[in-house]
Amino acid sequence: VMLSVDGELLHARTQSVNKDKIVFRILEPFERRAFFRIDDAVQLKARKVPQIKGFSRKLSIPGTGSSHEEETAVDLLKAINEKLEFLIQHLILKEEGFFEGEVKSVNLSAGGIRFSLEEPVEVGDILELKITLPAKQPIGLVLYGRVVRVDVVEYEGKRFYETAVKFEGLTEDVRETIIQYTLQRQRECLRRRNA
Repeated sequence: VMLSVDGELLHARTQSVNKDKIVFRILEPFERRAFFRIDDAVQLKARKVPQIKGFSRKLSIPGTGSSHEEETAVDLLKAINEKLEFLIQHLILKEEGFFEGEVKSVNLSAGGIRFSLEEPVEVGDILELKITLPAKQPIGLVLYGRVVRVDVVEYEGKRFYETAVKFEGLTEDVRETIIQYTLQRQRECLRRRNA
């Protein structure tokens, strides 16, 4: 949350919520970030790992593309091919465990992600994240990152761990995928606001 105090923008987190009050924790003055950030809902599964196991990877099947042919048969084959790719992609993501995670509210950029966990984590922990981006063709990402901040939040008697993770070992392909996804989601939000 961004709060304006005496003309200065401050970055704050919700600490607790009850019937008649919301408590915020001021974190830092507003700073410009290296990547676009979006608030979104994605399927996410997080687990602690002892160390980064390798580089991030992307599980999706790219479109085959075609030449300048615009014949009806070619268009029909393209449509069938897209549907088959979608089904194959879905099966691959399912086999890799991407649909086992729950849908979570996240704040996502190509540099990192923030989300709530029910299990405690500590600053410095390494997490493996399986994220399914809800694009036209779902995109499965296996990402690794280091926990850089944990805020304990109590809500309706339950304790949650608002966790900020900085991605590590991102390949350029995966970083570009996240950048394109965040830009697409921002455009969609702007269109909805202006409609």
